[in-house]
This record gives sequence, C-alpha cells and structure tokens, in this order.
Amino acid sequence: MSIPNLSQFKHKISLDQAIEMTKRYRENGRTILNAAFNKNTLALSETFNKEALGVFMNDKNCKGIRIFYGMSEIMEVHAILVGVTDENMDILP
Repeated sequence: MSIPNLSQFKHKISLDQAIEMTKRYRENGRTILNAAFNKNTLALSETFNKEALGVFMNDKNCKGIRIFYGMSEIMEVHAILVGVTDENMDILP
C-alpha cells in the first residue's frame, strides 16, 4: 500500500456537503457503537496538510478552529474543520 504525499490530500468541501455530512452523523452516530455496524466506520486518525490549515491561519478573522464530525455516504466518520471568530462564531462561505 503506497502512502500519498500530503500535498495530494484534498480537504476542501462545500458548505452543502458539510451540512449533509454533519446531519448524517447526528442521525447515525449512536449506531456506530453497535457491534454489527461496519468496523471501518471510525477513523483512527486524520491528516491535514499545512496548506489546508493555512487557509484558517491566513484569515485575519479566524481566531480558532472548531471540529465538527460528519459521516460520508459510505458511513465513514470524518472531522470537518471550521474557522471561528473571537466571538466564537463559525466562519462559513
């Protein structure tokens, strides 16, 4: 199995995709504890390249990062990163 170079990771998703994934996670998140559920549902870790994180760091209004959890169409859990302001408001497109 070859390990991809970090620059090959594509991190950006649309707001609509994020809404769909977080909704799916809220609706199905508890069922992943069921032994009959796909054992590959939960990730051991996720990697974000420097370029993806730079999007947040280069935004003068971004004072932190909030992590939501979402679920892909094949029921895999993923972290969804969103920048937040000093007022703790999500920075959305």
